Amino acid sequence: MTDSADLDAKYRALRQQLQVQRQLLLSRLNPARSPAADTAFPRSMTMRMLTGKSTMLMLILAEVLPLLVARYIARSSSRARDS
Repeated sequence: MTDSADLDAKYRALRQQLQVQRQLLLSRLNPARSPAADTAFPRSMTMRMLTGKSTMLMLILAEVLPLLVARYIARSSSRARDS
């Protein structure tokens, strides 16, 4: 039973060493990004924008997008008439 406990302790120590090593490599490879930001949900910038508190951006998109779509439709319909 002590062998099992000893192996478990070695396993936990090795796992912690690997985790520390990964964090160190991450900070060396990309110092601008913090390791805590990588574990945050959601990881995708698009999903962060959609689920985050970026209401101002969403309001602007809600106002501008219909204008752009209307302009595209008007342009395509005028091309159809010219043809």
